[in-house]
Amino acid sequence: MEFEIKGLDELIRKLEKMPEQIRLEVEWELRVAAEQVCTRARELCKDPLLAAQVNYRIYRTNDTIGVEITGPVKTKEYLIQSFEELKPHFRDYVAQALERAIKD
Repeated sequence: MEFEIKGLDELIRKLEKMPEQIRLEVEWELRVAAEQVCTRARELCKDPLLAAQVNYRIYRTNDTIGVEITGPVKTKEYLIQSFEELKPHFRDYVAQALERAIKD
């Protein structure tokens, strides 16, 4: 089965020119989402020493905003569970960021 997505190059070009305000809003929402994933993973983890090592960082390059969530190997199952629980809300976070940026 083959399929082609038309207009993807144009969309990428437009996103690369995205105003700084939109990038800041998206970055803020990514930070909120990452904090929620970490908080939930810490709640699931019964060992407070391990839970305290679950953390995140937001990074930015010229064309990317990313999230890195880290923790000891023993916290992996809690991080995965947390991510899966919260994943349905991530699209809403980005939509909210875009709405705020457009209104400003």
